Amino acid sequence: MKQASTPRFELYREAVRDSGASGGGRPVVERCELVPPAGVDPFSVKLSFLPYFQEERPTTTLGAYFDAQSKEV
Repeated sequence: MKQASTPRFELYREAVRDSGASGGGRPVVERCELVPPAGVDPFSVKLSFLPYFQEERPTTTLGAYFDAQSKEV
C-alpha cells in the first residue's frame, strides 16, 4: 500500500551573511522547507496578505489560491 505524501512548501528569503572580520555582510538567498504539523490541512489555512502600497485583498486560503492559479491562462 502506498503511503500518502505530505505536502512541503519552499520559502525563499533574502538574508545577510556575515563576511568575517570586516563586519560587513553580503546578501544571499536562503531556502527553507516548510512541512505542516500533523493534522493540519495546509490547503485550508488562511493566507495573510502583506498590505504593500495600502492595498486591501479579500481573505483566501491556499487551496483557493491554487485553484484560481490553475484556471488562469
